[in-house]
Amino acid sequence: VRNASDQLRFDQAGVDRIAFFDIPGRCVITIYTELGEKVKTIIHEDGSGDDFWDLFTDERQRVASGVYIAVIENTGDDERRGETTIKKFVIIL
Repeated sequence: VRNASDQLRFDQAGVDRIAFFDIPGRCVITIYTELGEKVKTIIHEDGSGDDFWDLFTDERQRVASGVYIAVIENTGDDERRGETTIKKFVIIL
């Protein structure tokens, strides 16, 4: 069993991106600044438990260093549909 901190990791391959692990196969990941401004929406529908964010906003601007919040909402067809997980993380560029 993985603990909750295993759900968010930084890529080790030298590419600036954040990996979301152990997420529902179908979900929406919405990323906000610490002030609550929406930065990025990732629609995850491939059925896998992993997805990546390239640190660009929906408007294709590079994010700045700071504190961010990821809200992961399960949109699958199982009994966990609608469940939400919130993760807070820091980006330092």
